[in-house]
Amino acid sequence: MNEMIRWTAIATVASLGVFITDVQLPVAIAQDAPISEDIGLVSSEQVNDEQVTQLVRSLLAIQPLLEESTAQLQAAETEEQRWEIERSFIQLATSILEARGLTVEQYRQLMALANNDEAFSDRVASRLDELQP
Repeated sequence: MNEMIRWTAIATVASLGVFITDVQLPVAIAQDAPISEDIGLVSSEQVNDEQVTQLVRSLLAIQPLLEESTAQLQAAETEEQRWEIERSFIQLATSILEARGLTVEQYRQLMALANNDEAFSDRVASRLDELQP
């Protein structure tokens, strides 16, 4: 994967983290996956290769959903429509994460780490290079 595509992938990682973490989870989802106030508990040394793979597989599976949801949000005419699109995205993204062995909390911790730790971001990008079709 060339350098431009690699950094585009990292930008996708960052944007996905912002998209999910900036939207309030509906009560039903929040009850199933409580979110702590402190998401900085994980260090890159604590993250094993399987967790990196889970994150990357989740990102690859969520990317088409993110693109579709972003387009729908841009076309939405009311706040109610936007809320429904965000709620649907979160429910589907949460299902994707859980199917790949991650909780929302783990995802948030890994995304915070990817956004703040260059070495971990490089690990994610490298694994993305390996797994991306």
